[in-house]
Amino acid sequence: NDPRGLAPEGWHIPSEDELDELINFLGGIDLAGVKMKTSLGWDDYIKPFGTKESWKGTNESKFSGLPGGLRYSNGTFMFLGISGSWWSTVEIDETTILRNYFTLYHDSPLVHGFDSDISDGISVRCLKN
Repeated sequence: NDPRGLAPEGWHIPSEDELDELINFLGGIDLAGVKMKTSLGWDDYIKPFGTKESWKGTNESKFSGLPGGLRYSNGTFMFLGISGSWWSTVEIDETTILRNYFTLYHDSPLVHGFDSDISDGISVRCLKN
């Protein structure tokens, strides 16, 4: 709601189309998450059938996604060490709003997309105009 916006002058929050372009460039939704995660900082997770080494981050994209979790509007912090989430922008009725975000998980190679209340605390990655 700040008239200055979220990103500093000369920068912007990525649109869903820009995120889709990045994900497709990195091999699609099934592979991009691994390439966007850092190799360190993510909690290890042992599934019933063993840890999937192929799910660990390589940071091949240089996105350097870290597992910062998120903060719900009620003040609760969640998922530190197991997921990282970043806002995107969505254009609705010729106005741009923050509503959707994407998440990387420690136990998945996928990029997951969600809708959210804009009062939730989610990380921001700015792109240079």
